[in-house]
Amino acid sequence: VILRMALRCLPVARAMRVRVFSTAASTAAGPAAQPTVAGGASIPTPVDEGKDYWWCACGLSKSQPYCDGSHQGTPFMPLQFTAKKTGTSYLCSCKATKKAPYCDGTHKTAEVLSKYVAVLKAENAALKARLAQLGQQ
Repeated sequence: VILRMALRCLPVARAMRVRVFSTAASTAAGPAAQPTVAGGASIPTPVDEGKDYWWCACGLSKSQPYCDGSHQGTPFMPLQFTAKKTGTSYLCSCKATKKAPYCDGTHKTAEVLSKYVAVLKAENAALKARLAQLGQQ
């Protein structure tokens, strides 16, 4: 049920770049910063052996899965990696992977899905409220 709900809400989440997961450590100044979820599945990405790439860790890049500099002003920095072989790499878009920049399937776990669904429900409610406001104008 949770998976079906997440999949139905996925297009909205991608468009809104929903914040769900933390990849940053907590600091004395407060809780960990939350990266923006750029998607709910891995991104099949062609890479060339020996070439350096910069994976987006903040989730704000419009060039997912790569960094476009949108992290400026956030506590996140892109992750540089060098492709070990030419082919397709499956890069993380949920920003919850333990093997950054590669997808480890974390987006499929019940814990991550339940957090994802909770945020999607909240965002859906906010969209409905905004649509209602627009309808009254």
